[in-house]
Amino acid sequence: MLVSKAGHRGGFILGQSADMLSFEEVLGAIGARVEEDRCLFGRGSCEHLDTHCPLHDSACDLNSRVNGWAKNSRISDLLESDS
Repeated sequence: MLVSKAGHRGGFILGQSADMLSFEEVLGAIGARVEEDRCLFGRGSCEHLDTHCPLHDSACDLNSRVNGWAKNSRISDLLESDS
């Protein structure tokens, strides 16, 4: 994902084109993927519970939307943004 160069004038650059790299890949690389059925109150996965908290449906919907955005958005989208 990244290419590094040590020493004076060193640093990091993308290892592939920004229009080929999704935010989903970046989130996965840093261990920050959003789990759609993750409990907001730290109880782990909601799929094993018989009842859900009042926020369950909204939280799952939000997490699903974040994952959809991450899958369909590229790093180049951020670079092209006017804001």
